Amino acid sequence: MFRKSSSEVKRIVYATDLHGSTLVFKKLLNAAKINKASLVIMGGDVSGKILFPIVQSNENMYEVDYYGRKVTLHSESELSQFYTRLESEGNYYKVLTKEEFSELIADEKKMNLVFRSLIIERLKQWVEFASKTLRDINVPLLISGGNDDEQITVDSITDNEIVKNVDNKVYLDFPPFSIINIGFSNLTPFETPREKTEEEIAKLIDNLSEPYTRDPSHLIFNIHVPPYGSTLDLAPKLVKNESGELKMVMKGGQPEIIHTGSTSVNDALLRYRPALGLFGHIHEARGAEKIGDTLCINPGSSYGDGTLDYAVINIRDGKILSHQLMIG
Repeated sequence: MFRKSSSEVKRIVYATDLHGSTLVFKKLLNAAKINKASLVIMGGDVSGKILFPIVQSNENMYEVDYYGRKVTLHSESELSQFYTRLESEGNYYKVLTKEEFSELIADEKKMNLVFRSLIIERLKQWVEFASKTLRDINVPLLISGGNDDEQITVDSITDNEIVKNVDNKVYLDFPPFSIINIGFSNLTPFETPREKTEEEIAKLIDNLSEPYTRDPSHLIFNIHVPPYGSTLDLAPKLVKNESGELKMVMKGGQPEIIHTGSTSVNDALLRYRPALGLFGHIHEARGAEKIGDTLCINPGSSYGDGTLDYAVINIRDGKILSHQLMIG
């Protein structure tokens, strides 16, 4: 008896919200190799959030305020180890003299410029490392921004033969699929750099999607903000106190959990019926569910402790075969 051989399985490896963690980024590239990926997608929020100035007090002594704790490093070796720790956590650093440090903390504009340059430099390092790592297996890496990423930062990600900046673009080189990539979020309490109203998000989705909706089964959404009303957008409710600080709302001794996603994204899923929806933004809302005809996935994010949360999506004959939520 002869049995016809099955067609090849393609795999998408997807992670999001890496927030500057070099360790997690390298784990993602390694996961692409281990899982024999056909395509790697890195969702938005590629930027980290904290810059640690390191003050050189003498030739071989450095001091840093590390989350309110004074850390003293007594050698170049200790300094190098601390660099690695900060990069793994998604943080940035800059070694300064005492005079340079005083000037920097007194000039917010200069501090922001330094911070931005460090974010962009790390992204360039990531692009170079990914190009070398994935070239041997000829697997593309798609990168888009998120709401926490400044536009100038996202625009600094340049295309090459392996890495593609797909922010707010359509990617067509993964046949038979058209991949719609959107890196904005809806409005948040954090007032981050790249937020849009629901009306603006709806218009952006429509403009990118409508030319490719003839066959919804070959449409993929890679949208940073998850759909409203799902299990993928649940997060603690935050309000500003009298001093303008964000605080969690407590209910019955526990944080009050609410839906925080986009109504426009949910509407678009029901209208366009893509085969797959890849989301992020809400780190703690790891999961997968069907919304209408669409398999929707938020792999979550635990970048701060160096853990890679990711998803593997298996595809055969242009159809979603299965998926797995993974940790690395």
